Amino acid sequence: MSEVREENLEVKLSEVAKFLEDDEVMETLEYVVKLIAKPDVGADKAAPLIVKLQAYAFDFKMKAKYYMFIGKHKDVRWDEEDGKQVKGERKNYYLSLSEEIDKLVAALKFVARSY
Repeated sequence: MSEVREENLEVKLSEVAKFLEDDEVMETLEYVVKLIAKPDVGADKAAPLIVKLQAYAFDFKMKAKYYMFIGKHKDVRWDEEDGKQVKGERKNYYLSLSEEIDKLVAALKFVARSY
């Protein structure tokens, strides 16, 4: 991946982490950027990464469920541009993060078994 595209991706992912105000999201997205830049991960490095990322996927799923059921009122903001209330953004980000990290972990497990 070119440096410009990688930097652009980092900026976009950083904006997501800032919006969610979640350091764990930032750390997880940093791992993702590193894996995109250097996808050749050996089995010795994949195992601890699998555990950490799977734990984050679980954490993000629980946060999504929180915003889905308990903290609905905390997941609302006013969109100045449209002049409307926006609901469910945090929930949706956390659900997406959980699902995609789960897929990444599955790929890492395959890599770990292949070595």
